[in-house]
Amino acid sequence: MTEKDFSTSSTNLSTSNFKNITFSMSTVEIAEYFNVSKKVEEFSKRKWHAACFNDLKALFSEIKAFRLEHQHSPFDWTIDTLEASIALDIINAEISEADVQKYFILNIDKFIPNGKIINGKKSNAKHIPDFYIIVDGFLCVGEIKLNKFTEKSKSQLRRYMGFYNAKYGYAVASSLNTSLDTDMSFIKIDISKINR
Repeated sequence: MTEKDFSTSSTNLSTSNFKNITFSMSTVEIAEYFNVSKKVEEFSKRKWHAACFNDLKALFSEIKAFRLEHQHSPFDWTIDTLEASIALDIINAEISEADVQKYFILNIDKFIPNGKIINGKKSNAKHIPDFYIIVDGFLCVGEIKLNKFTEKSKSQLRRYMGFYNAKYGYAVASSLNTSLDTDMSFIKIDISKINR
């Protein structure tokens, strides 16, 4: 293939210090340039439309792999910037226990259809469950954990149940790592569906 000269000149590029840019590229290099350009644009769009933490992590992995395949491209700086931006988004998107609590309360009808959350109930400073709920006319309490609901979590829930004379206790987490008493129920939360 023969090389062709492509010249670009401008007298007013407000976002660049460059004027009268001239470069020489082969047809293959031009095709590669546009392929990389389109892929970088696609990554940028996906970044802004990432629905959750896992989407960002998958996109970050793809960009790292793409970078290895296309080292020393004209888009190195853009790819670096995009990668750093997504890394920050991942840090900011990590789900906390507070995020799980909010998600659970907002979707209470899906998890406990016959329950009604009690807002504004005064708690003892040493005994604060994550939620109070009325189910079939009875006061119940719940404890929410980000990951595992353990024996220690169960003891915590039992303490709240005893202190507030709750009829039933709800253990909410992404996994259950203990046995529960007959007056307790486990509710599994899929944290991959939670957005901050």
